[in-house]
Amino acid sequence: GRSQWRNQEISTAAAENRGLFRVWSTARMGQARGNRIILTPSALAARESFDQSRSFVVTCEPQGMPTVMNWVYPFELSQPDASTVILRSEYFDLLRTIHLSPATVPVGLAPSRLGFSTGRFEDEGRSLVVETTALNWPYYDTIGTPLSPDVKITERFTLSDDQSALTYRQTVTDPATFTEPAVHESQHLALGESIERFVCAPEL
Repeated sequence: GRSQWRNQEISTAAAENRGLFRVWSTARMGQARGNRIILTPSALAARESFDQSRSFVVTCEPQGMPTVMNWVYPFELSQPDASTVILRSEYFDLLRTIHLSPATVPVGLAPSRLGFSTGRFEDEGRSLVVETTALNWPYYDTIGTPLSPDVKITERFTLSDDQSALTYRQTVTDPATFTEPAVHESQHLALGESIERFVCAPEL
């Protein structure tokens, strides 16, 4: 039954002993949790003027941080060398480079939709903490909540004791938009999935 299948997945993940570095599947959509966000007056006005009919979701425009991390598509963490972690997501065939400490944001770096990410390991390698700045993607979500160029995103990927599950916690700090940091959390499982090529059909 389901419990037997679940136990098999746990024992497989533990035996493989891959830690954080594998493909992670979203447990289920209902497990994503976010706090109640309180917007500044200017952010609220910007969201209310957002044209949903011309949204980037409708036009299949590749999105930026943090929205790209809040979908249900699987993603993979890998570490090709001692100074870099790669996050590959099925969503829009996304590829993020995370520069491990003591990396710093290069002076004069041009902002981008994925920004510049630095990371460090904690809890004897069972947690990866990532901080992202230098962003120019202007939205927090898909309904037009704006972000300013000063936004900072902190992510924490935490491995379960049996290595079968991962907790993802995202904290977005942007005083121009939120009166307090916005937090999103989701659960992911080691189900042996692979990353497929992403196909998006624009809505006409």
